[in-house]
Amino acid sequence: MKTRSGFVSNSSSQSFIIDMRYYGDVFGLAKHMLEIRNEDWLEEGYPQLANKPELERLAITKRDRNTPVAFKTCNFDTYILRAGQILAVETCNNHPFFAKLKGGLHDGVWPELYRILGLDQEDICSRSFDIHEEVENGLSKVCSFWWPEIDLVCHEEEEEGVHFSEQLCKKHFMFEKRIKEGPHKGKLCCPWCLREKIENGETG
Repeated sequence: MKTRSGFVSNSSSQSFIIDMRYYGDVFGLAKHMLEIRNEDWLEEGYPQLANKPELERLAITKRDRNTPVAFKTCNFDTYILRAGQILAVETCNNHPFFAKLKGGLHDGVWPELYRILGLDQEDICSRSFDIHEEVENGLSKVCSFWWPEIDLVCHEEEEEGVHFSEQLCKKHFMFEKRIKEGPHKGKLCCPWCLREKIENGETG
């Protein structure tokens, strides 16, 4: 495998693929990325952003360590997913993640990731697309992700016929997500508002 020296990005996001041998599992990579994010925010003078419970919850959770993970980063959220022996990442390009991470891959075919992204054998054979762009544009919507900050599992959806602003929480500036676990399973809402209600003893 060749070592990737850069990343694919648009105005706010980037994507890359990591050889999981360097981090062992999703949680191992998530831990390192959270440490990079927190260090970055502390250096920029935002301790309130860095002081989140994700690292503690990663350490104590009983969940499988390859559970897909998501967390907040600057102007674009981060999503990490295992596909075979690689870890696919969709994230923000404002943090120096790729420069500080090990095991970045540039070349190769990963059938497990192609299947997760909904790509077929013809796509694999034609190589007529950039796999990094496919990760960047679609990883967050292919499955449910656990958000350690709020300890909720959510799925990001595109609701047909609904303008995006109708799904935007004005308090947390977060798009609504489908809750996938617990008594609120199936509910489409802002997970941060739901977490506040749970912590306040509200059931609505």
